[in-house]
Amino acid sequence: MTKRRYRIAWFSPLPLDDERSGLSSAYATSLLMPILSESMDVDLYHNSFESYEQYPTYHYLKAAQRHSDQPYDFFLYHLEDHPTAQFSRVHSVLKPGIVWFHDYLFSGFGPEPILSSPWQKVASQFYMSVRNFPSRMAKAPQRGPQAFREAAFAHTALFSSACMIGEYMRLRTEVPSVMGNESSSYHVPLPVSMGHSQKGDGGKAIAFCGRPGLEERAHKVLSALSQLESHTLEWLLNSSEVVAAKELIREAGVESRVNLHTNRTPEHWTSLLESVQIAIHLRFSAFGHTGPYMPISLAAGKQVIVSEFGEMDHLPDEIVYKIRPGDTEAQELYYVLSALVVDAAVEARATQDEYARQLYHPEGVALQLRTALDREYVSYQSFLEQWHTYESDARHSLFDELKEFERDSEPVCSPYDMIVAPFLEHLAQQVS
Repeated sequence: MTKRRYRIAWFSPLPLDDERSGLSSAYATSLLMPILSESMDVDLYHNSFESYEQYPTYHYLKAAQRHSDQPYDFFLYHLEDHPTAQFSRVHSVLKPGIVWFHDYLFSGFGPEPILSSPWQKVASQFYMSVRNFPSRMAKAPQRGPQAFREAAFAHTALFSSACMIGEYMRLRTEVPSVMGNESSSYHVPLPVSMGHSQKGDGGKAIAFCGRPGLEERAHKVLSALSQLESHTLEWLLNSSEVVAAKELIREAGVESRVNLHTNRTPEHWTSLLESVQIAIHLRFSAFGHTGPYMPISLAAGKQVIVSEFGEMDHLPDEIVYKIRPGDTEAQELYYVLSALVVDAAVEARATQDEYARQLYHPEGVALQLRTALDREYVSYQSFLEQWHTYESDARHSLFDELKEFERDSEPVCSPYDMIVAPFLEHLAQQVS
């Protein structure tokens, strides 16, 4: 049986420079497009007019008109807590669709167009088929850092980390009126490039790609390194973090044993892993995530050390070494590193290789994504029709509101003649 060739509007930052190349969404797009484009027609949308390789690429503001000209089967949005990904947050509530959450806790309440929108009332009205539209001046304060607004309008929610699903289910439990009865959720991990890197230098070098802030435990890593005698740290970070990193290195007294590498991207991390056997991925924060970097280390066959916290706490104990955050963190890390570097011939275990391939192989992730789309296709088409009707009703409401304004206006009103009347005429054509 021939599978339907879906037409998809794919919203994601694209790896066109080092800043965007470091994003989970851009990296996932780069790995999945060669696979998905074989069986689907995918148009890429981003906040730029630049093209991307051989794929059809457009500025995201063109999506509505292109959908009107030739309707898409799915709108798919990558959501990530980064300024270059804000456009996707905006469009995900203008034309709801499939939302792939790489973050569910955000450091800001969102970009200006949707910052104070009365989303709870709008979502409730849509799902309950009520048409008492909020006042044009209505504003609604946000409840917290969770992406509740974006999740409420998502027909289907995909999560690159299974830990986010708990927060998503809270929304369904606490505010059921803003969720559709047919809303579904799936765990779809980030894809990473497969293949083992070289053996490295016998365990004398350690790779680390955390930021110099408290959350990613750089101070604990440097404290453990100061207790080791002949080992070096290969630290991948962004150029904006170098000054803070050098200060931490100086305080730990390990200036001669830390090599800094700039431009943190998945590609640079993959290259750096070729010279080491051990990779450290510590994190102690409710915000953010390790992105594709920890999975890349697993897929490269390295000995991986993680924090016993958050998403990493759910990793099988037989494939990683877990460190408990807290007062004894640096000492635990020192003991683990001391044990690991004794054996210079450590190879990736079969269980680790199997785990990485089952979860993160691009072909497998593409298949998971395709399966989710197949399951949601019929439901989503009905959802799109309902949303189109809702948009039409909103336009009619605005048209009626403007006609009322016209009746109440003074007969001689040049601003009206110049602005409102032409707009009414245009709106009437749209409604008809």
